[in-house]
Amino acid sequence: MRPDYIKILQDGGIDIVNLANNHTGDYSTQGIEDTLRYLDDAGIKHVGAGLDRADTRKPVVIECKGIKIGFLGYYNNPDFAGGTNPFNERVLKYPAR
Repeated sequence: MRPDYIKILQDGGIDIVNLANNHTGDYSTQGIEDTLRYLDDAGIKHVGAGLDRADTRKPVVIECKGIKIGFLGYYNNPDFAGGTNPFNERVLKYPAR
């Protein structure tokens, strides 16, 4: 993600993004690291991508008006590639355990 896109997300009131998609790895591991750092520095939560499989599977919970909402990010990727969380029905059934 280009760093100037962070301001667009902030101006749009975006609090969380799903990074599990087929373009996450377009700029290799360095691009993923940069994207995660930009989002973290801006306080924008993210799901579905990370530097290892455990990071990609971490859920995010946001509370809005007293209601907790959980977010997960999955991409129909047959294996760990591009730093994204591959879809796995078994894992999806029990993500927060």
